[in-house]
Amino acid sequence: NSHIELKNHSVININESELKYQKELNSYEYIIISGGDGRVRRVAQFLYKNSISTKIIINPLGTTNVLFHSLRWQNIKIILNKLENNEFLEVKPKDVFLINNRHLFIFSAGNSLDALYIYLSEFFRVFFNKSKFRYIF
Repeated sequence: NSHIELKNHSVININESELKYQKELNSYEYIIISGGDGRVRRVAQFLYKNSISTKIIINPLGTTNVLFHSLRWQNIKIILNKLENNEFLEVKPKDVFLINNRHLFIFSAGNSLDALYIYLSEFFRVFFNKSKFRYIF
């Protein structure tokens, strides 16, 4: 479910197609993007092209969510709980790249198999760094 409500904060739910009609996006403290890598890229591209620098929180509802997992962000429930309790949220800057000064991309992955490969390689890299198996590779 992409509809988010918080007791102590005002939350406005906006469909991706309605972003262009929102004039106050720069005044928001956070923008929560509910979706997968494609939606995150499209919304980030819109924000970049419109000089909107509001911090982004990703609610990973897509198929693979490679970007979310590669950044090792906390579970959305933990993040929303911190927001609700006015706790500090760590900001993790992420480089973005432009192709021909027009098309923004956040990371490089193809569909399906490439995305799965990147996700699995990141998972195993993190797993093996924290286990006794890290010495085998």
